Amino acid sequence: KILFLNSGYEMEFRSGKVVRAASVIKLPICVAVMSLCRKGKGSLPEPISLVEEDRTSGSGILRHRRFNRDYTVEELIKLMILESDNTATNALIRRFGLEEIQNEFEKAGLIKTKLKHRILEASEDNPISSSEIVDLLSAIADTSQESSIHPDDRRWIFDLLKQTSPGARLGRYLPDEAKIAHKTGTLRREVHDAGIIETDSNKIIVSALIEKAKSRKEAERWLGRLGRLICETKNDLTY
Repeated sequence: KILFLNSGYEMEFRSGKVVRAASVIKLPICVAVMSLCRKGKGSLPEPISLVEEDRTSGSGILRHRRFNRDYTVEELIKLMILESDNTATNALIRRFGLEEIQNEFEKAGLIKTKLKHRILEASEDNPISSSEIVDLLSAIADTSQESSIHPDDRRWIFDLLKQTSPGARLGRYLPDEAKIAHKTGTLRREVHDAGIIETDSNKIIVSALIEKAKSRKEAERWLGRLGRLICETKNDLTY
């Protein structure tokens, strides 16, 4: 699904379909943890001691380290988003509670997008829908919208997403004047990217979730071409 914020113009293809989330699920987890901290159920400076049950395979740097120091909630959020760290994500889920996080999903309007289990805990991955991720990113990008997410938290998350790899996937072929804030996700045959493309005249919300990819490299090139095409056609869609 693609949403041009200035005009409200939308384009979508099967955006309501539920698919395997991969690491895109970390975006709503980030929103949920920030909201719980805002409600006094935690704080960004709070230290968390990692335990072995947090450690898991896949992306991230913490799985290779000895758990001999505490990490703050803020540090774990940044590792979860910027490094897509699975161990950091599991530590946050353990600290704040799967049910509490899922409740925050629902308050943010996420119905099909669910946190059913910790990262890589089950063979069936957590589900998301492209449409709901676009709605969530739209609230993050436009603080004038009514949302359960505090405006300060939306700005903080937006700034964090801007620090992810700008040249990956949707950002691969963007023109120089365009910037992207996004979160990718990858499983064996899933190649996802969801983010906010900023141009001189618009903010464009994109959630492109690819299933059954025959080639990860080709899927990533396709996402790059999509990002470029969106920027090239923006002037016709801002009326």
